Amino acid sequence: MPACNIQVLGKDKALNSALSSASQVKNVGYIYYSPFVLTLPLDIRKKAQKMIAAKLALAARIDRVHSFPDGSWGRKIREEIEKKVEKFLEPPPQKNIKALPAPLEAAKKRRGGRRARKEKELYAISEMQKLKNRMEFGVEEEEVMGYGESQGLGMLGQNHSGPGAGRIRAAQQNNRNRGKVSNRKAALLAQYGSSSGLATAGTASSIAFTPVQGIELVDPNAAAARVKAANEKYFGSGGFFKAPEKK
Repeated sequence: MPACNIQVLGKDKALNSALSSASQVKNVGYIYYSPFVLTLPLDIRKKAQKMIAAKLALAARIDRVHSFPDGSWGRKIREEIEKKVEKFLEPPPQKNIKALPAPLEAAKKRRGGRRARKEKELYAISEMQKLKNRMEFGVEEEEVMGYGESQGLGMLGQNHSGPGAGRIRAAQQNNRNRGKVSNRKAALLAQYGSSSGLATAGTASSIAFTPVQGIELVDPNAAAARVKAANEKYFGSGGFFKAPEKK
């Protein structure tokens, strides 16, 4: 008989069928209700039952062949079972709290070379941001409102001399953050940039405020075109002629 069948010997099915399944212990028999197992805690009784059933199967075979008539092997396996039960009852080993390793205080090696310099230049602070973070002594900085909050502009727009006087953002070209442009596009940009004249401020607008119509969109080049067309009409091809004298 295998050990799995020995541990359920003495199971009373009629008794268990009349009781609630919540309080029943399944697959138990004589070994489970023996005095040795009942003295153990409830959480290790099933383990002890399986272990005793396995040893009982070996003891039955030894008794069948009469190998140890003095019962010495039976006492030996009982001592083994008691030692294993004591091992089950031991508390789990306490985890040692290890200290964190000492931090490395040496400076990390930074990557150098052309690639690293290009990366630093790409994310460097712009001149506009530097001016915004500075304040001039004795000069009130300008503020802008947005979403219910005000933000100071620092020294932006306080340059009172030069071509960019009074501008919040003058037209500047930053070669570090500029994307790659094809030669054809670069030629077109250079052509239109040279024909447009001086650079305009970043806040330049074509909106004009009139007292009658309110806001009016104005083309700054339209007035110059009208004046040029009028001059061509009246003074372009003709001229002043002197009347001939009478003979």
